[in-house]
Amino acid sequence: MVKGQESKLQLVGDFEYSLVSDISDTDLRTYSIGLKGTKKNRSNKFGIGLQYDDYQFQYFGRSTGFEESNFQKFHTVQTMFFYKRSFFESWSVAAHISPTLSSNFVDVIDGEDFIPNADITISKTWKDENALLCFAIGAEYGTLFGIPRWYPTFSFNYNRNNNWTLMLGFPETRIRYSFNERHSLGARARPFGLYANNSDTVIYPGLGALANTKLRFNGNDFGLEHNYDMGTGFTTVVRAGFQQTSDLEVLDNGNRLIHDFEPDGTAYITMGLKYKLN
Repeated sequence: MVKGQESKLQLVGDFEYSLVSDISDTDLRTYSIGLKGTKKNRSNKFGIGLQYDDYQFQYFGRSTGFEESNFQKFHTVQTMFFYKRSFFESWSVAAHISPTLSSNFVDVIDGEDFIPNADITISKTWKDENALLCFAIGAEYGTLFGIPRWYPTFSFNYNRNNNWTLMLGFPETRIRYSFNERHSLGARARPFGLYANNSDTVIYPGLGALANTKLRFNGNDFGLEHNYDMGTGFTTVVRAGFQQTSDLEVLDNGNRLIHDFEPDGTAYITMGLKYKLN
């Protein structure tokens, strides 16, 4: 690319379906759909995106003392803005801002449904003809550990001949091998988290009627992923592994525990499809 010349906006759409069964007598089905666009020149990269997730919990054989139907279906709507600036040839700064609505949307939308996710990263890159090394460090605010908070991030990335890709870091570690231009297989370990507002008023034993209680769902994901580029703009994604759930809880508006579903670890499978729009 000629210095200063801009690439055209690259758009990618994706859809995923995920099933996590028997989380201590609880099943979870998740449907996700998203659209992301990126545009770059020699020193800058911009990104925008929109993501919708539908979480459907189904509880079996429980006696909680409150109406569980209020905690069966949650939605997240996330807008994403990304900017990366390169300087001194090998240094860069990147920032994401991802305002998110996370709720069952039973009542009117307000500040209780809003989570201001964001992160910032500084990275240094070394490269030669056959390999690329990159070290990054930063901070992120989000719900990856179940409750919105700040946490540090760092990663060491290694790419060899565009076949092997390794990332060691926190909160995510992953490895991927590309057999050819179409097939790739990878493994990853990372935490996951959902923090959603129940905008309805629910009567809890000993507490009375409470509004804006929260569902906290988080743990660790260990899985394998296969990607197949169909050569027509479509890429299939199949992911399977083990999900160690740490928390599946109902919290009050001050994040104090109301009920613990006492989740267990279980297997999961995810199937998805990506499409390059241009």
